[in-house]
Amino acid sequence: MRSKLTIPLCAALLLSACAVFIPRRVGPPSEVSVEITPERVALGMKLAEGIMACGACHTTGAFEGDPRSDMYLAGDVVFSKMEGKIAVPNITPDKETGIGDWTDGELIRAITKGVNRDNRLLVPLMPWADFGAALTREEVEALVAYLRTGPAPVRHMPEETDLTTFASLIMSTGMVYNMFAKEPFFSDYEPRLGTPVERGERLAYLGMCVDCHAYFPKFPGAPKFGAPLAGGSVIAVPGRPDVICSNLTPDMETGIGGFSDEELYDAIKYGKRLRPLPETDMVRWPMMARITHHTTLTDEEIADLIAYFRAQPAVEHDIVQKERERAEKK
Repeated sequence: MRSKLTIPLCAALLLSACAVFIPRRVGPPSEVSVEITPERVALGMKLAEGIMACGACHTTGAFEGDPRSDMYLAGDVVFSKMEGKIAVPNITPDKETGIGDWTDGELIRAITKGVNRDNRLLVPLMPWADFGAALTREEVEALVAYLRTGPAPVRHMPEETDLTTFASLIMSTGMVYNMFAKEPFFSDYEPRLGTPVERGERLAYLGMCVDCHAYFPKFPGAPKFGAPLAGGSVIAVPGRPDVICSNLTPDMETGIGGFSDEELYDAIKYGKRLRPLPETDMVRWPMMARITHHTTLTDEEIADLIAYFRAQPAVEHDIVQKERERAEKK
């Protein structure tokens, strides 16, 4: 008689094998040692405190709209209906609870390939796939230099991650890696910066635009990155109304096609809603957490982002109607 433990045991062994496979596929951390120079630190600060908006997730309270200035990059906990409880790590240079004891190679691998120093795959809420696809070697080394010297070390250990069964499954089997990973990684990346659209595309990846506003035509399939950016992803923040990410394609009725460059500028840089709600004319959290970083963007960078959005295929996807339908169901 076959043991009742056979199937669970086989499943456990399979998941364990897959969990080992991903770090092996990514490879060990490099033995690089990043030279810290004022120029590198300045570039890293521009990226981290600007378009990449590291503090929008890693600063305690920022994701929920209450960032603590004394806990900048000290980590937090984010709750998601799909993924469960996600610990956002402390990335200050504290040696015990932060990244102070990490090697430069471990940091680079985590930022660009999504594997931490314990050989565990990072939840793609951390957009390692986008960073790996868009950062140059000089930029990622500049980020390391900034994280080593810029933020003050803060001793803080966020609560542990507690994923839902579904999220645990796709993380353990490596499905999430296959869904999100892009090749080549940063070491082979040569940015195309010849046109505003090409420059805007890179900024859109670094700024998570193609993550949050990606269109999921079929669930649980992978989002279609970049084209189209028709939105629809739901971000749930405890104690706040659900946020449905906007349609950023140039559709005239449901996207950005009917708005001027000036209106788009105010939306990107200052958080002014293109379609105001009765209760507010500003974007809501957690997008507002990123807007506080967008004030550092230059006019040229914002113009490049707008050019990229306008160059995408127009998709009719009424997010406002979708929000109404969700509200009526509650």
